[in-house]
Amino acid sequence: WSPPGGPRASFALRRPRRAVPSARRPELPGLVPPSICLLIFGMAGFELLATLEGRITERVSFGATPTGGYRSDVHFEGRLQGKINGAMKGIDYVLERKGFAELNVRGMIKTDDGALISIEITGFWFPSGEIRDVMARFQTGSPQYQWLHQKIVVGKGTNIGDKLIVKYYYLP
Repeated sequence: WSPPGGPRASFALRRPRRAVPSARRPELPGLVPPSICLLIFGMAGFELLATLEGRITERVSFGATPTGGYRSDVHFEGRLQGKINGAMKGIDYVLERKGFAELNVRGMIKTDDGALISIEITGFWFPSGEIRDVMARFQTGSPQYQWLHQKIVVGKGTNIGDKLIVKYYYLP
């Protein structure tokens, strides 16, 4: 695709980028604001919501993308235990970049009491196996889990081989 007038015509429409002082630059340039990084690393004021112990069931690779990086789908399933108990499964739409991967999860939780909860997660994976879920958002029609709609939820965990362990925390 090229904009009308050829590929160079779009340059006139772009706004110049302002330089960000290096002391204020987030660890992942342009992707995560420093305040969110503090929440992920410090966890001050957060309480444990649940722990996911799961496994990767399938990987589908789509190869290099035109915007850079490699696209793949990672299917997973596991068990949540904590203030939410049940089975969780989903697909992580991964974009691998140099030194990290962007995570974009869509999944569902079927709780032990029969409720269905939709979950969306955005985050990062690092070659060390570390997972940092910057945000988890829940949606459900089940009255007993409506409280999740207003909560700020983040996660920290690991992915070694096909094994996943992620602890989800929330601000009460």
